Amino acid sequence: MPADGRALFRRDDETDVIQFLAESPLLTDMSEGFSSLYVFQEIHLDRLKHDPLEVRLFNISGDPIVVSRLEDYKEIDGQRIPMKLTFRFLRTHPTRAETTVTLKLKRVSLTKEINPALFAYHAPPVERHEDLDSEEPGDEDESTDDSAE
Repeated sequence: MPADGRALFRRDDETDVIQFLAESPLLTDMSEGFSSLYVFQEIHLDRLKHDPLEVRLFNISGDPIVVSRLEDYKEIDGQRIPMKLTFRFLRTHPTRAETTVTLKLKRVSLTKEINPALFAYHAPPVERHEDLDSEEPGDEDESTDDSAE
């Protein structure tokens, strides 16, 4: 989610919906300097099991550009996994046709717990700092000794 983003929760007739909103610089210009929000993503959840059923991505005008369906959930190692994923890339330009991609999963295995130490940051050893913005390499710490004259 963008740093200026917000999330809202609402209910449809059949699902719970999380909407993600962001400020639009384009809409700000068109709305006389006032900041405008637009929905850039919605996640529709099953009311009982809270499984994601559909994810929608929107353009800045509010038109859907991608609609993803997650279906046929199966429990694997205590996790509910969608076994069928359908992605509809909607027609957003006169020269582009709508495209649908469907993935049907047959064998799914989950990665066992990953050691958090694999993601620990270790600062590299640094002998000398180079200022990449300086005019000449090594300019950042040059000092003159006036006593030698």
